Amino acid sequence: MKDLIDDPSKIDQDKMQKIKLINSVAERFVYDNKIDKIANFEDFIKEMLADLMSAAKYNLSLFVDAFFFRANPVNNLMDYKVADFDGIMYTKDSNITVQELFAANKDHFDTALREFILYFVAEQEQDHYIKMIDKLLP
Repeated sequence: MKDLIDDPSKIDQDKMQKIKLINSVAERFVYDNKIDKIANFEDFIKEMLADLMSAAKYNLSLFVDAFFFRANPVNNLMDYKVADFDGIMYTKDSNITVQELFAANKDHFDTALREFILYFVAEQEQDHYIKMIDKLLP
């Protein structure tokens, strides 16, 4: 162990990535059965932008870990929940504008969505969805 601390280059990064902890049975299932297709991906992002603006108008700051994504294996439709209440902050008494809050929420959503793609979408499809994110969330 001391060797790894003294020389981090000895750590097998690929192995570390593969043994990433998955927190729930549902996450483990999706991680082991990667998603090949998300039928509504573009519409999903556009709808999310409207939801993120609504959150900003209500002074809600949504952090990366607040988002939980799901792609239905029957119809390939993606949806989400904002469910981690530790990842939500009420900002009514701050000086942040709605546009600034929207931009921050969008950045956090972008990060969460890219992580979802990385861990839960089939590797051969990831580039396609990342390009769509780049186009729709500039």
